[in-house]
Amino acid sequence: MAPETRKTVVLVDDEEPFLLSLVDALHPHAHLLRVLTALNGQQAIEMVGRFGADLVVTDLKMPGIDGFDLLAALKQEHAHLPVIVMSAYVSPLIEDALVPFAPLACFEKPVDTDELVAAILRAVEPTAAAPSNRGALALLLAIPFLLVHPMAPAGERVPPSLRAPESARGHRTLTAPVRGEDWRTALCSDPRA
Repeated sequence: MAPETRKTVVLVDDEEPFLLSLVDALHPHAHLLRVLTALNGQQAIEMVGRFGADLVVTDLKMPGIDGFDLLAALKQEHAHLPVIVMSAYVSPLIEDALVPFAPLACFEKPVDTDELVAAILRAVEPTAAAPSNRGALALLLAIPFLLVHPMAPAGERVPPSLRAPESARGHRTLTAPVRGEDWRTALCSDPRA
């Protein structure tokens, strides 16, 4: 059997319908991505430990081990694992609390699924694995976060004239997942998993 060449993405959210809609949005990229799902931070930590990961996409507010606890655990055990954060509760205080974890992006819920998928694909590109490009790539991936979130460290702030307008965040209604798709690994009660 050939070794796995797809990149492993762990999606973490306690809202199962939302989580499954993200899984379905990533389906067209199944040849590039192995998508694992977790309903809480504890499941995510176990999945990363068991299967490894190239990227973690997590919600912040979850019961038990929340997103901040998950980020702290990942930083301690997997310091170079990139993360993307989603939250319905983005505020300057939250943005300040995220700075030590250096997420590649922070999406405000409701999430524009197309933008999130694009960020995931940028984060797991094969060129991202090259050690010499890692710092430059991290900076490029951080630009959307810095443009939308002015609370970045002072040296990385972007002038207001260059920030993305509020309308750029946008959102679209998430549709119900298509039945019969079983291409991903999932830790949820969905019978398709």
